Amino acid sequence: MRLVEIRLLEGPNLYRLEPAAKVEVEGKIVVRATSQLDREVAERLDQAKQDLQARMIKPLRDLNLEPTAVDMHTTRERLIARYRIAARDQVSAHTPRPQAPADSTLSVQLHESAMNNVLEELHLQSRRIELTDLYKEMAGRFGATRKIEPPEDLPENVFVTFADEDPVRVDCQDGRVRLTIRLKELMQTGTKNRWTNFTVHAYYVPAADQLDANLHREGIIELIGDNRPLPIGQRVALNAIFIKVLSKSRKLHIINKQIAESPQLRDQQVTQFVIHDGWIGVALGPKAPGRQAAMHPRPAVERE
Repeated sequence: MRLVEIRLLEGPNLYRLEPAAKVEVEGKIVVRATSQLDREVAERLDQAKQDLQARMIKPLRDLNLEPTAVDMHTTRERLIARYRIAARDQVSAHTPRPQAPADSTLSVQLHESAMNNVLEELHLQSRRIELTDLYKEMAGRFGATRKIEPPEDLPENVFVTFADEDPVRVDCQDGRVRLTIRLKELMQTGTKNRWTNFTVHAYYVPAADQLDANLHREGIIELIGDNRPLPIGQRVALNAIFIKVLSKSRKLHIINKQIAESPQLRDQQVTQFVIHDGWIGVALGPKAPGRQAAMHPRPAVERE
């Protein structure tokens, strides 16, 4: 090891390290700091991997879906991953995804085919179940770590029998998500209420506020009979049930609470929330006074 020369100085500075010794000390500090950073990054990555497996990969595989990476790469500024969420006999996205703003810190694009593939694998076709039991089952299937009680306003003793084909479907077009529910029967025990063969349409629109990206129900609930109009009395009674089932007070969160309340993202906001051509696109970017989330897709860049 190189000897360190120490000079005795006059004045307030009693000792001074020569440049070579200074470089050596700084090098040791850099190595120690780098090792600590590498260790912390490795721990965070391992935790992120475990969370991804528990909250996304396992629930999807339990539904016989196989999340498959079709593209994973990095640039100087971005980590990019594209996944296909489908069984072998299911379709996936076939239209261009919306482009996020250039200054995005985080962006996610989700195609309706992925959501419909999940809905198909729930095997609701022809199934009869009570609404509160259905709510509990869905909460458990999608990774709820604690017991979740059904909302207090959810109607009790209401049994639904889903249609034989496409019982539940979502479509993402023109700035909103359309939820379609097809039922073979709905009945409420203890009453004479019973309806057969009808379709329910509900529409959800984006609301972007700081770090929250939510979908909330807008407008009326459409009730359509099977090739016949529903009598006004039946529509009123059914509407009273579905106003509670699809309550406007229950928002659909695209960005979960953990991300929205993360202290590391306090200087970020939702900068994009578009629903277009089968896609939902959400992006987070730097917060700025007066900045609003872009709610329309960016125009395609024409190439000469």
